[in-house]
Amino acid sequence: LSSTIRRAMRIYDNSRLYPVWRDALTRGQSIEKEAIFLSRLLKQQGVRTVLDLGGGCGTHARLLQDEGFDVTVLDASKEELDAAMRKGLTTIHCRFEEIHLEKRYDSAMSIWTTFPPYVSDPEGQKRVFSHLSGIVDKMMIFDQSNFAMLPECIDETYSGMQDNHELTVRRKGTFDGKVRRLRYEHRYLDRCSMIEQEWHDDEVIRYCSVEDQASFLGPIWRCVGKYGDFDGAAYEEGSSDRLISVWGRT
Repeated sequence: LSSTIRRAMRIYDNSRLYPVWRDALTRGQSIEKEAIFLSRLLKQQGVRTVLDLGGGCGTHARLLQDEGFDVTVLDASKEELDAAMRKGLTTIHCRFEEIHLEKRYDSAMSIWTTFPPYVSDPEGQKRVFSHLSGIVDKMMIFDQSNFAMLPECIDETYSGMQDNHELTVRRKGTFDGKVRRLRYEHRYLDRCSMIEQEWHDDEVIRYCSVEDQASFLGPIWRCVGKYGDFDGAAYEEGSSDRLISVWGRT
């Protein structure tokens, strides 16, 4: 016998289901490979302190911490940050649009299309980039989907399972060349209790070109690398899955 609960919920606010959700959408991509890529870039510039923008439960931050980096996770989800703190990470509870930090960092990074795409307007993106420009001393890394390759419409279904947690995600949306509007429809089954939950989650993603990033950061920063994946391959507009821009202070 099963029962179903239907509601609206942000997946980022559920630290128990978020890893299952990520596994479903990324089809088991290697977090370790991503952390090795990031660690190599950071070590090349002598980075010690890192601000992880939208780092959630500390997926990458924990691995970088194990490599000897001092990582602070900034995120809008208190529940995700609680999970990060349980991993021994320093956290800051803040929305991107409200960011105003006094502490300086060697580096800032945004992985898995968090900032800047989740700042909803260009002026907001500009304010955050400008603030980061003033508190980061060595390097910034911004990862987002290669929006040059995104289709105008999508309707895809993914599934994932961890332990007794089974999650099916249907992702539907449109893309106009710069802004992506998505609806996630989730169906979750707890195989122990056989309780099923269904919820939806809407989001708007505004992608930010390298040219816009340069304009927002100002002349003291220059793009020192563009990568198409976490394997270190060079970015190709017509074929790469990711657009990972790396910035160095001049």
